[in-house]
Amino acid sequence: MAQEHKGVLVYTEHRYYGQSVPTSTMSTDDLKYLDVKQALADVAVFIETFKAENPQLANSKVILAGGSYSATMVVWFKRLYPDLIVGGWASSAPLLAKVDFTEYKEVVGQAFLQLGGQKCYDRIENGIAELESMFANKRGAEARAMLRLCNSFDDQNDLDLWTLFSSISNIFAGVAQYQGPLSTENLAKYQSVDQALADVINVIATLKQEDKYKDSKVVVSGCSYSATMATWIRKLYPEIIRGSWASSAPLLAKVNFKDYMKVVGESYATLGGQYCYDLIDNATSYYENLFEIGNGTQAVKELNLCSNFNVNSEQDRWQIFSTIANIFAGIAQYQKPEKYDIPTYCSILREFSDDDSVALSKFINWKINEHSGACLSTTFKGAVGYYEWSKENYQDSDLPWIFQTCSEFGWFQSSGSRSQPFGSTFPATLYEDTCEGVFGSKYDSAGIHANIRATNDDFGGLNVNATNIYFVQGALDGWSKVGAGVAQGATIIPYASHCPDTGSISASDSAELVASKKKLIKLVAQWLED
Repeated sequence: MAQEHKGVLVYTEHRYYGQSVPTSTMSTDDLKYLDVKQALADVAVFIETFKAENPQLANSKVILAGGSYSATMVVWFKRLYPDLIVGGWASSAPLLAKVDFTEYKEVVGQAFLQLGGQKCYDRIENGIAELESMFANKRGAEARAMLRLCNSFDDQNDLDLWTLFSSISNIFAGVAQYQGPLSTENLAKYQSVDQALADVINVIATLKQEDKYKDSKVVVSGCSYSATMATWIRKLYPEIIRGSWASSAPLLAKVNFKDYMKVVGESYATLGGQYCYDLIDNATSYYENLFEIGNGTQAVKELNLCSNFNVNSEQDRWQIFSTIANIFAGIAQYQKPEKYDIPTYCSILREFSDDDSVALSKFINWKINEHSGACLSTTFKGAVGYYEWSKENYQDSDLPWIFQTCSEFGWFQSSGSRSQPFGSTFPATLYEDTCEGVFGSKYDSAGIHANIRATNDDFGGLNVNATNIYFVQGALDGWSKVGAGVAQGATIIPYASHCPDTGSISASDSAELVASKKKLIKLVAQWLED
């Protein structure tokens, strides 16, 4: 806004904060100069001095802005010095001074309840109640050991106990007050395909302000989800986008995406051979049966699962079989038929052992831990915990995508199809539970289904109803089952998987792939001529 109004943006530092300490010590006597009236007077003097030292600003109007306590200062400055500023922007300004501010922790509790879910709220409440009970019932030594409190802590001293529980509550208050960039609240506000499409349009508009781009025509392209965006941006902004190239674009939002694993299975049968498909099928059935007959501990041992795996947890069982399936799915999704990726991996799988279950276990451990000997940590709580951790440690995190599957798309790749070799032990419910566990009760099964219906209502699913879009699909790409097909004019590349056509024409391309790329070249030329 400062740039838009040709203004000067200035940051001032509050006395006694940072480098602005007017006394030699922070003694109580020296702190007599620290109060809000003094700080407001400092700002008033600064405005007058800055204008006097910069004659070109003598008649400038002043607007103040602040967040939290600085927002309080904005409000009170406007009240005390209305002649010096014309307005103020106060974000989260506390105004009513109060001794016993009980409402603050009530709101913190509501934040965990609404954004973390009832289970999270209950665990905090029960945990604190248990600690209080331990101290009240002469189990202070046990509580001190559990919390790793220093020897100086006196559990018979009310002040020490008050300080401890205040510190515990403030940890949660800090999490609630300063939610990270990937908090559920922020993701819900800003992470959506509508916002992302608007971002692209804004980039185009900004670029076109430059003379060299102002008359340029725009064609967009994308692979996978970005191809979805390429499709929908042409649909929503046809006056700005001349045409779109959409490679492997998922279009139909769907909760139980059971056909994905069916196509993955077809990839192994078609490219790897029936023996490879059967090996995976036999091994998966073997481990599922161990759990079903009560020999889960044997399955844990043979699969090299970590001790945190709970054989009695249905969610943990869902998690391990989903993990196994996704190892094979990742290979299939990015396989290149000309490089014999799947046949190579099938050979490696078989070479591990003549016993199907042993071969699969060794293969999975190799893919995840490269035979380091480390156990496989694949639990439901671990998955949810990782995504919670990612809210603060978000670099290279896939949390934003996980959120969109919960809030807009679904596409939960389940074991719902019988025509695949990965068993029947990871239903779509696994992913629904993950959504609710990470993002809160708003993203339970009912909420997810409502979100998916809204996405299809907004964008039309497979009924794109837009021109100048070139769709390409790999015949062995699981995502093709929710994308444009022959009926929508898509070009299908035999034996190919996800985004098969994004590179330049090469000698290794199949005849169908070369033909598709040449067709795209002609189409783009036509779009630019129109």
